[in-house]
Order: sequence, then structure tokens, then C-alpha cells
Amino acid sequence: MATAVTVLYNAFVSINAVDRSEQVDSVSLPMTVAELDATCMGSDTTVHEPGLKGFSLDIGLKSDFTDDEDDEDFHALWDARTKFAVLIRPSATAVGVGNPSYAFTGFISSWNAIQGSVGELSTTPMTITNTSALVRAVT
Repeated sequence: MATAVTVLYNAFVSINAVDRSEQVDSVSLPMTVAELDATCMGSDTTVHEPGLKGFSLDIGLKSDFTDDEDDEDFHALWDARTKFAVLIRPSATAVGVGNPSYAFTGFISSWNAIQGSVGELSTTPMTITNTSALVRAVT
């Protein structure tokens, strides 16, 4: 059986109810489960149990310092430690089985307002850390 693959051409990224997709050049949603050591005396092998789930969203954006655009908006969210809605999909097309949405509430835990070297485009890497559970939807 052939495996379906996805090439990201037009991922959808909404931050604080604003579509930021046209500025995004990378998106990553790493999910983790804490490994709890459940080993007891007399064991000769380390035993683990799954603990709490965790995740964050890592995005890369092309910098936009225009008035009322990304830099101004993100600085305000970061500065006020604002919690906001996040919604992402592999494609900007409608939500469906082949294009699930992932939604959560989070805050900017890491933001690099200016990044680049001479002659390069300025980029803005950002990490948004969750303050809620992650909801995956296909409808």
C-alpha cells in the first residue's frame, strides 16, 4: 500500500484570531509525554510510566516592521504576557480528514524580534507554549 505524503505549500496559521499564514515560512508542533521513572527496589531494569502531555508551537516568520503589522502585534502580546487562541492546519483549505486543525490557547514564551545576517531576510522565530489542551478536529 502506498503511503500518502504531505508537502507543506500553504499551511494555515492563525494567532490571536489573525491569519498570519502569508508571513510564515516554517511551522512545527512537537508533542511530548513526560517519562516518569517507576522503577522500584529489586528491579534490574528501569521502568517508565507515561506522565503529563505537553506541546508547543514553533513558527518562523518573515519579519514585518510595518505599522500595525506582525512586529507591533507580537511585541504587544509578548509584553503583556497575553494568552490567545492559536489555530493551525497543514493547508489553508477546509478542515477535513486530510487537513486536520489543531487548536489551543497559548502565550509567546520565546520570541526573537530580529534575526538574520548581512544580506539575508530578517526572520522572526517564535515559540508559543500551551495554556490549554490541544484539540484536533477533522470537521
